[in-house]
Amino acid sequence: MSATTTGVYLLVLLLWSGFSAWRDGAAVPVDDAFAMASFALLTLQLPSAWLLSVWRARHLRVVLDQNDGGTTATRLAGR
Repeated sequence: MSATTTGVYLLVLLLWSGFSAWRDGAAVPVDDAFAMASFALLTLQLPSAWLLSVWRARHLRVVLDQNDGGTTATRLAGR
């Protein structure tokens, strides 16, 4: 997800939550909107990012050549 997409998502979430709180008669709709954004971050975005990271880590391939993990310059210098 790009930074632009994340920003648009947050803006829409803040606007919609603020409008909803204002419509329901909240004293400070902005506070309710940011509380909802924090709740969404902690309950939706972070756990899904952690799960995707764990899943992806199990599917990574280790790519090393036969020079015991050394660099190409080290391998060439040993010849």
